Amino acid sequence: MTKDDVLIIAAAFLLSCATASQGATFDVRKFGAKGDGVAKDTVAIQSAIDAASEAGGGEVLLPRGTYLSGSLFLKSGTDFHLAEGATLKGSPDRADYNAADVCQQNVGFGRLGRGDNTSGGHLVNCIEQENVTLRGPGKIDGNVGAFLKMPDGSHPPNKLKIPWRPAQMVWFVESRKIVMRDIELADSPYWSCLVYGCEDVTVERANIHTVRKPHTYNGDGLDIDSSRHVRVTECDISTADDSITLRADVRHLKHGGDCADVVVSNCSFSSDCNAIRLGVGDGHVRDCSFSGIRISDTRQAVNAVGAWSIPSHGTDISDISFEDMSIDAKVFCKFYYKVATGSVFDGIRFRRVRGKVREPSIFDDTPERPFRNLRFEDVRLEGETNPRVGCLPNLAIETAITNGAAFLVKCQMDDGHWSDRQMPALTALPLWALAGARIEALEGREVAPALAKAADFVLKTQRPDGGFYVPKPGRGGSGLGNYNTAVCLSALYDWGEAPASALLAARNYIASSQLTGDDTMAGGFGYDKVSRRRYADLSNTSYAMSAMAKTASVEELRTDGKRADLDWDKALAFVENLMEREGPDAGGAAYNERTPQAGTTTNSQGRVHLRAYGSMTYAAVLSMCSARLDRGDPRVRQSLAYLARNWTVDENPGMGSQGLYYFYDIMARALSAAKVSDVGGHDWKAELSAKVVSLQRADGSWSNDNNRFWESDPVLCTSFAMIVLELCR
Repeated sequence: MTKDDVLIIAAAFLLSCATASQGATFDVRKFGAKGDGVAKDTVAIQSAIDAASEAGGGEVLLPRGTYLSGSLFLKSGTDFHLAEGATLKGSPDRADYNAADVCQQNVGFGRLGRGDNTSGGHLVNCIEQENVTLRGPGKIDGNVGAFLKMPDGSHPPNKLKIPWRPAQMVWFVESRKIVMRDIELADSPYWSCLVYGCEDVTVERANIHTVRKPHTYNGDGLDIDSSRHVRVTECDISTADDSITLRADVRHLKHGGDCADVVVSNCSFSSDCNAIRLGVGDGHVRDCSFSGIRISDTRQAVNAVGAWSIPSHGTDISDISFEDMSIDAKVFCKFYYKVATGSVFDGIRFRRVRGKVREPSIFDDTPERPFRNLRFEDVRLEGETNPRVGCLPNLAIETAITNGAAFLVKCQMDDGHWSDRQMPALTALPLWALAGARIEALEGREVAPALAKAADFVLKTQRPDGGFYVPKPGRGGSGLGNYNTAVCLSALYDWGEAPASALLAARNYIASSQLTGDDTMAGGFGYDKVSRRRYADLSNTSYAMSAMAKTASVEELRTDGKRADLDWDKALAFVENLMEREGPDAGGAAYNERTPQAGTTTNSQGRVHLRAYGSMTYAAVLSMCSARLDRGDPRVRQSLAYLARNWTVDENPGMGSQGLYYFYDIMARALSAAKVSDVGGHDWKAELSAKVVSLQRADGSWSNDNNRFWESDPVLCTSFAMIVLELCR
């Protein structure tokens, strides 16, 4: 350490004492940083980070300038802010980076002269921290030109010829509650950013790019490994190697875990290799989704591999969905086990894919080791010739949806409503169904005006308190306000054109309707916000929970104060109270603790309790998934086991024909939310869709001869049936 470094540290200590008492911003220039692109600012920047951490958290600000730096270590509670015009640039000197043994999790990344040929050093480290933000609009520059060159200045002919280079430029490891947003990650000499063994991570509006010519070896964009609850949205990633990867290599983590619940939406990818890659490691990548993805100028759009180079069990990949993709690539899919000895691919699904490719997709499985439940629905790619991709929709389902839509449009009233003006939900359900049908015209007439009329009618029923309902004087409640509002909120959100103010007000209403207290009703929802008796049931609770989960992103548009949300723990407690934990009904759920919809049973101790039944058990699954439990949670697993034991599409188990179409609707929504492809060996989409199609009437409608729960109304049943078929596409 030089004399200057000692002086900087001393000054930093004095400044930290003063700054902590004055505010939450720690300007790195006040800690000695020059920002001139020549002086090394590592010590000054780290001093600012340390001071913010010691003060209990705060903003570490890098004003406009270029800050040459070696390894930095972000700490809990810090907001590392690169202002506009600020660049954090990687030092070209090896001595400025952390050693490969900086922590247990870094073992394997420091392998100069072999493997990927990196030192294990990182420009930005975040090791076992929480509540950390890394944001722009400034830039982190990996300074690739300083590393990928031979002594004579030429580009290395392969990665093993690189004299030396650091590893991942930004490295989050076993950290939680991480946010990276509005930032540019540029010109990394290796992977740009690795999220490794982390939880609750948000990456939004990041611009990530590596140099493609000359080629950056292993120049990845965003790599997500063995992490959970990750949200990636509105990112633009252009790379020499993989743009985004989902991996499951738990070998070096202190606490292993699946790579699960990763949601990637509204992003653009471009790559000289793979836009999206799944695989690497012997763990499990599961329950992840990609939607609204644009892929261009890319070799392979989606690549899935069991094991890349060293024979091992390989990565298990299951329940991954891809929807609403636009693709311009050489190849759409390349799926192969390669040298994996035991990995399983199960439940990879593509829906609504458009674009063009130049070569057919590659699927390297065998009859002995097939890719299970690999599905392609509504895929239309010019140049795709692999018959496995298909491109033809299920004609029976599409025909049934079209005929159902024609029935609904034909019987819509002039003012936009259906069935009953006093019940907005009975107009919202057809709106929900028609919005999901994605039909532009029927018999030469556009469908959009029918949707707009329905939405206008629903919006006019919104009350000053935010609820959608029609008050009924003399009732103990407000006209089934909770039920109507939850259904209307879900439908308007799926329609996609409702004003944000209306959706936010409805969220306020639902959040304020949740029962509080400490009795068994606490956490639940009844039909009304105000009633003569304290009441909640599982059906209304599932509608409220699913509506709030579906529309959570709308809160980003709120400008009027505190966000509206549920007490999810209390809601889960209410749901669990209605679930059986032992005996023949273990995993099943009842409507509420007062109403024996399916009768009662008496256990061996003489205790009388309500009998579980089909539709309420699906409502419990939907509620639990809305609260971010996944199918691996023991409570969800137990309910799915109950449903497998009682599997049928011929009746509502325990209720017969009562509420049959509600049963179909809640089944499809629950199993879609749980991301399961089969129930007890039954392909639920195939069996359920075939049954529902078989029940359609000649006029395009569906109706139940049993009028319990209003199901003799063909508008209600047709709406339920269409929503089911849309989820079975």
